[in-house]
Amino acid sequence: MPIDKITTQYPTGNNLYALIYNKDQEVAYPTGKAFETYGTSGRDASDYAIAMSEIAGTGYYYASWPTWMDNGTYSYVMRIRAGSTPVNGDTGFGPWEKYWTGTALAAEPDTNAVAICNQGLLLVGGKKDAQVITSLGDGTPTSDACDLIYHPIRKTVIARGYFQETIKYGECAENTTWSGEQADWEYVFDLPSDYIKLIRQCHEDSPETEYRSEVIQGKLFSNVYSNSDGDAAYIKYKWNETDGDNFSQELVNCIAHLIGASLAPQILGVENGGVRRHYLLEEYEKYILPTNDGVAQSVQYKRDIFRSKWKILGGRVRKDF
Repeated sequence: MPIDKITTQYPTGNNLYALIYNKDQEVAYPTGKAFETYGTSGRDASDYAIAMSEIAGTGYYYASWPTWMDNGTYSYVMRIRAGSTPVNGDTGFGPWEKYWTGTALAAEPDTNAVAICNQGLLLVGGKKDAQVITSLGDGTPTSDACDLIYHPIRKTVIARGYFQETIKYGECAENTTWSGEQADWEYVFDLPSDYIKLIRQCHEDSPETEYRSEVIQGKLFSNVYSNSDGDAAYIKYKWNETDGDNFSQELVNCIAHLIGASLAPQILGVENGGVRRHYLLEEYEKYILPTNDGVAQSVQYKRDIFRSKWKILGGRVRKDF
C-alpha cells in the first residue's frame, strides 16, 4: 500500500470514512481545501468525510491523504457510516496522529536527534568523517546508520528508564469492538497513540492508587473503570516524547551512550569497536541505573504513598506509617 494512504482494519462490509484535524482542532474541509471549525456555514460530517475503500472482503480499508495539506502533524478518526450518507452522530474510533511530509505519511521528525547522535559519535571517536553528521539519512554510511537506530534506541531508553519528562497521565477509551480472547478481564481499552509503556492503572481522583491490569496485543485489559466519569481507564504511562529540547541531561546521556555502543563496531572495526562497545554499554548501565524502571519507579511510588497518607492525616505524620 502506498505511503500516502490512511489505512485501518475493521470487520468487512462496512462503510468507513475519515475526518482529519489539525493542531488547532479544526477539521479538514476537502472541497474547500482548508481547515475550519466543525460546523462552519452549517456544514456537517457529509462535507468533511474522506471515504475509505475496502480491499475486497479483507477488512482492510484505505483512503488517499489529501495532497493540498501543508506538511505537519495531524490527527484523524475513523467513522462508521450507518446510513446512506455520513452524519454527525455516526460512531467511530481513534484518534491517531500522523506526520505529513507533503508527499507521504511518516513518523514526526525528532527534535535534536542529530545533536544527540553526534554526542554518541563523539563517545566512539574514530575516523574524522564519522564523528559528526549534519542530518539523518543523508546517504552517507554514518548518517544512514544513525537514522536507522536513533528512533528505536530513544524508545528503548524511555521504556527502561523513569524520566519525568517522558511520564504522563491519560484516559483510555473502552474498545467496544474487541473480538479476541480476554480471559477473566472484564474490559478492554485502547491505549493512547503516544503510549510506550504502562506504569500503572490508577484512579483519576487518586493517582497514587493502583489497579490490577495488563497490556496485551497493544490493548489495556482491566476489571475497572478508573477515570472520574466512570467510563474509561485512567493510567500513568511512559509516552513517546520526541522533542529533544525537553530531554534531561540524564536521558540524553543514556541515548548517546547506547547509540555509541551500537555504532562502535561499524566505525572502529570489529575488534576495536567491540572493546569500545563493551565500555560504552557499561557506562550506559551506570547512567540508566539511577533512573531504572524498577528502582526509580519504586522511589516515586513510595513518595506517592507518603503524599497520600500525608493528605489523609491532614498533614500530620504518624510513626506507624
